[in-house]
Amino acid sequence: MTGKLFTEWSLGCNCQVLWLRGKPGAGKTTLVSSAIDMLLSSQEQRTNAYFYCSFTEAATQESINVLGSLETQLCDAKPHLWSDVEERYHERSQKKEKLRLNELQKLIEDHCNEFSCVFMVLDAPNESPQYPDLLRCLSTLTHLSNRLRLLISTTEEASIQQLLEGFPNMTVIDIKPQNVLPDVADYVQRELQEHPTLCKLSHSLKGDIQEALLLKTDGMSVFLANSRLVSLTAYRFRWVQCQLQHLSTQLTAKAVRGALEELPPSLESTYSQILKRIPDYRMSVARDALLWLALAQTSLSLEELCEAIVIQEGVFTFDVEQRISRPEDILDCCRGLISYDKDNRLVYLAHSSVKEFLMSERLKNSSLGFFHIDETAANRTITKACLTYLRLDAFANGYCKSGGLRDRWRDWPLLQYAAFN
Repeated sequence: MTGKLFTEWSLGCNCQVLWLRGKPGAGKTTLVSSAIDMLLSSQEQRTNAYFYCSFTEAATQESINVLGSLETQLCDAKPHLWSDVEERYHERSQKKEKLRLNELQKLIEDHCNEFSCVFMVLDAPNESPQYPDLLRCLSTLTHLSNRLRLLISTTEEASIQQLLEGFPNMTVIDIKPQNVLPDVADYVQRELQEHPTLCKLSHSLKGDIQEALLLKTDGMSVFLANSRLVSLTAYRFRWVQCQLQHLSTQLTAKAVRGALEELPPSLESTYSQILKRIPDYRMSVARDALLWLALAQTSLSLEELCEAIVIQEGVFTFDVEQRISRPEDILDCCRGLISYDKDNRLVYLAHSSVKEFLMSERLKNSSLGFFHIDETAANRTITKACLTYLRLDAFANGYCKSGGLRDRWRDWPLLQYAAFN
């Protein structure tokens, strides 16, 4: 994010809206994070607000939450602005209503004028089913307030492009190999220096790793699939992340060099290799974990996930000995496909491309079809599991007595999800 276009936008020059667009896995979120870090560390007098939409967090896909977060950050910068929000909130609460999208839009418009310049960054609004309404609001804001500078990252869908074409003074940055390669190089170098395992490798081996990964991500290596030539570059950032993660699990330097010689040629083949490495005795557990993470209505804790995958449909007597004794085993067998947040113990699919891969027809028709997720069948599986859980004999005596609900949630990790979703 050190190029001329970003610099001009960050200095508040003619470019009012900067649009980063690229395919899934191209590194948009990584670049957005770098942009946010640069804005926050700048010595310029400015106000910053940012938001990440996530395919794993339904709440971040709600337009009202996106604008609400941006407005909150403006108010935190100048606390006296909260009085306007409180006034609108009380008006709505008296009618037992919530603030509307257009009301939040008006608040943001008014409050942007309280600052000399406001920089807003929004990552992946395309993850939201409500993205048309959200983008229309942002378009209106950029037209009405010349003090607002907006950076937005999305995929390349025609419907998104049509909506964004209405933004004023917009500059488009297409994330292509020649544009993103320096950022990939910086990412690889940083990982080789900071990763607790990779940092211990010899200087020469680190150089070989960087050279091999950059050679691939530069699109110089291609493979033949279904009689057509396919480039590696479509998913370069995510592909690099997967390779570094796999290299970090190798026990010896020789094993690392061996893995470098067998780098998969695409993100799809990378995911296929991960599935192939799952031992036979863990395949069912891994498949069920991926199914839940792909289609659960809310983020799941590690404890919730482990409870979910051992439920036996229609069996209402729960044997505690059927619980997974080492929840971390789930993380190990799905390494590369799922991510784990140690701070709040939440588990996610590692990237939106993982879900796309698991639900793809190509996987369904391959030798790894066992792992394919059919959305309708999977939702039915989750629904039946929740109903089974709610009908367990342990809950046959009815509602909790005073003070007992917290204990019940603790003893039965999936109960809250099953009851509210």
